[in-house]
Amino acid sequence: MKFFKFKKESGFTLVETLVAIAIFATAITGLIVISGRGINDNVFVKNKLTASYLAQEGVEIIRMMRDNAALANPSSDYWENFINNIDVCYSPDGTDVCWVDPAGPSIGPCDNQICENLGYDEYTGIYGYGFEESIFNREVRVVPVEDYEEILIISDVSWTQGSNTYKTSYQYNLLNWVY
Repeated sequence: MKFFKFKKESGFTLVETLVAIAIFATAITGLIVISGRGINDNVFVKNKLTASYLAQEGVEIIRMMRDNAALANPSSDYWENFINNIDVCYSPDGTDVCWVDPAGPSIGPCDNQICENLGYDEYTGIYGYGFEESIFNREVRVVPVEDYEEILIISDVSWTQGSNTYKTSYQYNLLNWVY
C-alpha cells in the first residue's frame, strides 16, 4: 500500500488579490489618462490647423480684392480705389479691425473693434457669416508701409478650447504692382 502525503496547497489570499487588483486599476487609469490627453491633443492640432487656414484665407481675400481692382481698372488709380474699398480696416497704426467673408467677397468693420465669430456650414464645410457660430474668430488689419505703395495685411484667428484661448496670425505684404 502506498501512502499519499497531502501537501498543503496554497492559493491566493485576500490580501494578494487586493494588491493585484490595485496594480491593475493603476495601470488602467494611466492608460485612460494618456488616451484622454492624446484625444485632446488631436482636437488642438485640428483647431490650430483650421485656424491657420482661416488666417491665411483672411489675407487671400484682401489680396483677391486688390487683384480684382487691378483687373477691372488697370490704370494707375486702381490702388487708390482698392484702398478706398478696404478703408474699414485700413489704419496707419493698425488699430482698425474688420471682418472679411469669402462670400462676395465682403468686408466690414467690427463693432467696437470686436469681431463676431465665424460661422460654419456643416453641409458645405465653409466658414463665413450667416451660418451656425463656430469657435473661431477672425480679425483683419491693414497697415500702410512707408511709401503707401505697400500694405501689411495682418489676419488673426483666435479660438477657445477648454479654459484656454489660443491665437494664430498670418501676415503678408501686398504691393501696388501696377504702375
